[in-house]
Amino acid sequence: MPLPHLFGLVFGGAAVVLDLALLLVVLTQAPRRRDSQLMALYLFSLVVVGGASAASRMAALLGHDPEPLIALALIATGGSRLALFWFVTAYAGIQRHAWVRITRGIGVAAFAAGLWTFGTGALVDAVYTPDGLLQGRLSPLAIALTPVALGVTAASLVCIWVYRRRGTAPLLLGAAIMAVGFFVPVPFFISGDSQPPVAVALMAVGSLFFTYPILRASLFAPLQRSEASLAALIETSVEPVWSVDANLHLTAFNKAAVDMAKRLFGMTPLVGSHALQGLSPQEQLLWQRFYERALRGERLSVVRHLTTPGLPADIEVTFTPIGNRAGAAVVMRDVSDHRRVLGEHVRAREAAERDAQAKTRLLVELGDALAARLGDDTDRGLRAMVAGVRELADVETGKLALDEQPFALRASLAAIAKAQPGDVVIDVAPEVPDAVASDVRRLEQILVILTAGGPARVRAERDAEMFEAVLVRFDVRAPGAVMRDAVSTMIAARLVEAMGGRLAVEAAQDGRALASFSVRLATRPAGA
Repeated sequence: MPLPHLFGLVFGGAAVVLDLALLLVVLTQAPRRRDSQLMALYLFSLVVVGGASAASRMAALLGHDPEPLIALALIATGGSRLALFWFVTAYAGIQRHAWVRITRGIGVAAFAAGLWTFGTGALVDAVYTPDGLLQGRLSPLAIALTPVALGVTAASLVCIWVYRRRGTAPLLLGAAIMAVGFFVPVPFFISGDSQPPVAVALMAVGSLFFTYPILRASLFAPLQRSEASLAALIETSVEPVWSVDANLHLTAFNKAAVDMAKRLFGMTPLVGSHALQGLSPQEQLLWQRFYERALRGERLSVVRHLTTPGLPADIEVTFTPIGNRAGAAVVMRDVSDHRRVLGEHVRAREAAERDAQAKTRLLVELGDALAARLGDDTDRGLRAMVAGVRELADVETGKLALDEQPFALRASLAAIAKAQPGDVVIDVAPEVPDAVASDVRRLEQILVILTAGGPARVRAERDAEMFEAVLVRFDVRAPGAVMRDAVSTMIAARLVEAMGGRLAVEAAQDGRALASFSVRLATRPAGA
């Protein structure tokens, strides 16, 4: 194989690999950014140039006509000049300038003319000599279009220099090397003399200089910023924080984690060391299960009790997965105070429950004793209060059950009012349904307690509609002495709550009291 062919194949393949890799990087990092899309177009044109150049030499070695592939490499080279100018002006933010638009228009027109010439097969007349050198001559139209491509390339280099940013020197150098690789073959194509494979070699070298700034901007810089932010977040935390990779090797930790490891395990952690190092066999199995659950994507928290001096008595360890089985982050938090407060709350609640049970037993005993001593002629209100005490005991112990039965509301309320020793009037608004279902005995107990000692006035009105039920509000105006009785009011309030309502009591200016409560009355009897 002639040395120029080997040289051209190696550098052409290298250019294809490098530019294709950069193309994938750019599209992966920011596919929706305009400058990234233009950079990808430019890199794609370089891939076509390198691939067509190498393929033309391979065709010549295999005895095929290389001219179509040489022409493809040339037209792709012209397209790369236009794509470079488009990318550079967008990168510099000057794409709306008049001279930029004019230059772009001229470039597009020239490239379109070149594509037409390429389509007719008259772009270039070229062959490879037996010693592997390229010998060819551009068509008159292609020669006329060459100054446009040279001018667009020069404008791109000027824009990169004038609007350069920090760290763009390698990008400028790479573009300049590629431009030289484009300029060098032009005299040979015009004169028809043989030329060495300089263009593809310079394109490959220029691609190397493109690689560094693009990778630094797209991959290395974001990764460094991410690592710096993570390190700052970990280090500023006062709680032990560390992370492991998929193989349970430590990747990062803060000073609090180092102090914890020294006290708890008697060892100093090192980056790269195994996270289970220094643990007992039982602890290794336990922690390994936690890590494996986090690596499977589960976020979990466990609470451990410690007896090591100098460490919190109770700790909460939270395992959070990182990426797709890439690792896990671990945070250890002191929850001793929280668990102490929680324990005190539980003990206080248990004590309150014991007190409530004791009071309930006392109420039951009191209710039974009073009921045994009451005669038939005992005041109805006093009987209702005694019955209420027993009902209150049932409410406190959760034994109170409502016996929901259908009844006629107005007739039942009239009977309740008539049975009272005092003057009690109960008025029901017309919109309140009469056929309802509820525990009428509990409703009677509430009204008897609130109207005891009469005279009293009660008004029942529809308060709200419910599903297959209605909420009825009762407004009671009765002697204040009754409602100032704390025991009676508490009994009535608990009974109202048991029926799905709430009791409110306030004093009136005339010495009487106003009570209002609502109860749920079913409009469709159970089982209907």
